[in-house]
Amino acid sequence: MLKTVKKSQAIKTTDCAVTYRSGKNDVFGTCPKICPLNPNETVSTGQIDWNYLDAVLNAKVRGGRSWTYTHFKFEDISLKQNRNFHFNYLYRIRDSKQHTTVNRSTDNVNDAVAVHNKGYPTTVTLSDKNVRKHFVHKEIKFVRCPSEYNKKVGCINCDLCARKDRNFIIVFHAHGSKKDLVGNEEQGGCYGTFGRVRLQWEHTRKNVSQNNVSQSQQDIETLNNFVQELPYGTVLRHHIVGDIGKEKKSSVQNKKIVNK
Repeated sequence: MLKTVKKSQAIKTTDCAVTYRSGKNDVFGTCPKICPLNPNETVSTGQIDWNYLDAVLNAKVRGGRSWTYTHFKFEDISLKQNRNFHFNYLYRIRDSKQHTTVNRSTDNVNDAVAVHNKGYPTTVTLSDKNVRKHFVHKEIKFVRCPSEYNKKVGCINCDLCARKDRNFIIVFHAHGSKKDLVGNEEQGGCYGTFGRVRLQWEHTRKNVSQNNVSQSQQDIETLNNFVQELPYGTVLRHHIVGDIGKEKKSSVQNKKIVNK
């Protein structure tokens, strides 16, 4: 399910167009089960929704910029495993400035460097302890998200995450009620687990079409219609929460997470 907002009122994304994506049966249904921040891996997926990803890549407003993040490991997809990815998606994901930037989200500096060295726009989420503005690891520069330390900077006037050909890795520090789990062995830490973001996410999940169409098709149609309505130069952040996954048919019906 896809929720669209033409002008976000959230502090970081004020005046940006944004989307939220949820599974039909659980909000984490489109998220990869391998994501360390995901507290609900049993309802998450191991499959990319290729048709939806195609729509996201094309969902960039003329004169504007658009970007998103994913924990799906593009860099592990070999030519032998998926020729379609290498011939029809890889260039648009990694190189084309005419298409949405898909940042590969990572969870430690070593993985971040490995992904970056394969040519992908890369971000990393680190613990909020021992915060550094900028640092270098294995000869690669890590740059902290400016919005974390400068109140005058938001996504609307920062283009770092939308750049594809950058020579640095963007650092986000953990936030949200479960931020202490980031960097620990225990699964979890997603800022969408609780709070206002979770409320918006749950609202997204309940936005079920009455027509007999698949989630993928519904999300594609919703996204295409949304982008067509946006004015020239719009800044679009895909997926405040959610990802590009294809929800499992056997997903558990809205498994509850109890805040212990």
